[in-house]
Amino acid sequence: MVTVKLTEGSQLGGRYAIKGLEGRTEITRNDSTSVPLRRAIVALSDSNLMFEFDESDREGLLNLPEKLLSIGLKEVGKESGTAQDLCDILLPKKVTPKPKSKPKPKKTSTTAKKSALSED
Repeated sequence: MVTVKLTEGSQLGGRYAIKGLEGRTEITRNDSTSVPLRRAIVALSDSNLMFEFDESDREGLLNLPEKLLSIGLKEVGKESGTAQDLCDILLPKKVTPKPKSKPKPKKTSTTAKKSALSED
């Protein structure tokens, strides 16, 4: 679900009324609301608004009509690309935990070393 709130440097003032999924809602720098994917795509470059996408938006992004995909790519500063390119830009990166490394076993010698002082 795409959410939107005002950016820190917003020129719209402290509050702004926007039509979200739940009707007309006021947003602030701290309070966000959900908006339709289409609404977010056409306003991505608006410096007053900050859109946040999540994994549930992937299917919608991958199935954007060609015209809306083109608009979305231009909004993020790309002349051309694919729906997957847009997903890579807009969706949060998946954080994969680093695999825990197993301690290396200590090497043991299979042959006994002779002391330089020992007699043969």
